[in-house]
Amino acid sequence: MKITGKKLIGLLFCMLMIVSTIVSVSGTILTEKTSHPLTKGNTLYVGGSGPNNYTKIQDAINDANNGDTVFVFAGLYIENVYVNKSLNLTGENRENTIVDGNETNSTIVIEASGITINGFTIQHSGINLNNAGIKIEQYVSLVDNVCVNNNCLFPKLLSPGK
Repeated sequence: MKITGKKLIGLLFCMLMIVSTIVSVSGTILTEKTSHPLTKGNTLYVGGSGPNNYTKIQDAINDANNGDTVFVFAGLYIENVYVNKSLNLTGENRENTIVDGNETNSTIVIEASGITINGFTIQHSGINLNNAGIKIEQYVSLVDNVCVNNNCLFPKLLSPGK
């Protein structure tokens, strides 16, 4: 079979089209894989050793952005925590990662949606009826936590007519 100049040019053109399609598809897949981890957010650490670790949970939350994770190492944290960003607040383990409200105000106040709190003991909220271990003002996911010696106040869940 004899290949003429026109057939050779046509064959080369077809091969060029096939190769350029494969290159652009693989480039698209590479772009998606490299951008995917950026959407998960950063992790800020509280109570660990080394540089860039926070000593207070609230300081890490203040510096966090939506989508970030604040990971809290085991320890006793005497503070009242205010969460107004969509983030993950994760304790090392619920038996030894303790947030203590020191019997003043609510221990943790949630004022944003899309928050997950996981792996904490939350204790000693204030004794006023408006205080709670976890005061929920928005919808939140609570996973594997222990609440002791707190009032309970869930306004979004207990609102009349809902």
